[in-house]
Amino acid sequence: MDQALHSNRSSVLKYYNKSEKDVQSDVNIILESLEKKAHFPKIKDENALRNKIEAFLIFNKFHIEKTKQKLDLCYSYRNIYPEFFDNWDPCSAEFEKTFSIFRYTPLPYLTKELNRVSFIELTDKVHDNFEPLTHFKTFLMSFETRISHDCNAGEIIIYDCSKANLNIVKQLTPSILKKAVDINLKGYSVRLAGLHLLHPPNGLPILLTILKALVKPKIYERIHLHNDLESLHKAISKEYLPKNLGGELTDSQILTDTWYGILKNNRVNLIEESKLRTDESKRIEKLNEDEFFGSMHGSFKKLEFD
Repeated sequence: MDQALHSNRSSVLKYYNKSEKDVQSDVNIILESLEKKAHFPKIKDENALRNKIEAFLIFNKFHIEKTKQKLDLCYSYRNIYPEFFDNWDPCSAEFEKTFSIFRYTPLPYLTKELNRVSFIELTDKVHDNFEPLTHFKTFLMSFETRISHDCNAGEIIIYDCSKANLNIVKQLTPSILKKAVDINLKGYSVRLAGLHLLHPPNGLPILLTILKALVKPKIYERIHLHNDLESLHKAISKEYLPKNLGGELTDSQILTDTWYGILKNNRVNLIEESKLRTDESKRIEKLNEDEFFGSMHGSFKKLEFD
């Protein structure tokens, strides 16, 4: 993992003005709190849980109460949106097919701002086989795999849309996008530093309208469109990009193959992790729907493409 992803924990902690003692103290406070919650899943590997708590503290700028809430939501959403967490076996036929269509890789080096850049592209096989749910699951499985190892201040995602057509865009319905936003931004506390859409497809204005309704204005402002590589390079330095994006790194196909190998090696942990969910029958204080869905829940569910 360390060879695939170069992290910089000391710089991230310095960025937040936190010492090692501060971090361990905060982790202990949250760990003690979680152990008292009957509904929270029992995680056998305490070291893995401590690492995850530390990651969530970083994602939430070391706000302890917010971190507690986000960890709770992370495991609660697995009951609300189970389809995103069923079958997390990267060696299954479902994912073998997806891996040949949907290529996702976190790129090796953090930016000067300590952000992790990830690259997504579709292959020539996509047009008759696009299944958005398994694509979102691949991202979640990847995020879960690196969460305890990849210390960063934010996520930058580059999506090459050159092979996306209107039929693919139509499959990204308001419903599935809403669920994906909830799980990633609320559940996993993903700190989106930038979403860069390369070669925007026809139908993109539809998706942008939906996303504008789903995320806060400051998040929406981090969505950038690029019609060519020259435009992308003005936003992200070539030193962080793969060769096929005009960058200085190895070709993205090689990087992706390496990353999918890491996912497959993490198969047992992913399968076990996907089974961990809150036991809502034991929850003392019920969650408010707005904590799960936000103010748009209810009316938004009615929206679909014509």
